[in-house]
Amino acid sequence: MTEPTHSLSIDIGGTFTDFTLLNIESGELNVHKVLTDPENPTTALMRGVAELLETVGIAASALQVVVHSTTLATNAIIERKGAKIALLTTEGFRDVLEMRREQIYDMHDLHARYPDPIVPRSLRAEISGRTERDGDVFQAPNAEQSATIVE
Repeated sequence: MTEPTHSLSIDIGGTFTDFTLLNIESGELNVHKVLTDPENPTTALMRGVAELLETVGIAASALQVVVHSTTLATNAIIERKGAKIALLTTEGFRDVLEMRREQIYDMHDLHARYPDPIVPRSLRAEISGRTERDGDVFQAPNAEQSATIVE
């Protein structure tokens, strides 16, 4: 068996899926782009890999590493196209989504409007429990309380 000679990176975006194939030995770089299928992003991934490998004339066994990235989840959050979600948070933090950080888009605009929180207040609930600032659990959440709220 021959040693792998190429590195492949794949980025699945909302419109296009991009591919970059690097010949590790020669430094030759090949790029390829196909339309993303929003209903099944895997289709674009498989088609694009097959087309790129065929164009370059190598087998999948020549790939030393494959790196995958995607903006699909980020896009779904930004566009608010995902499923309806709820938020369980520890006591005292139900409104943390409205409070945000102490940053303002434009500190001189007194009428700046923030986007609506990703989870509406009606779908947020508090449960007992506390964590320290370093992430250590000070008071464990109550599993029964959490289960009752989720139901």
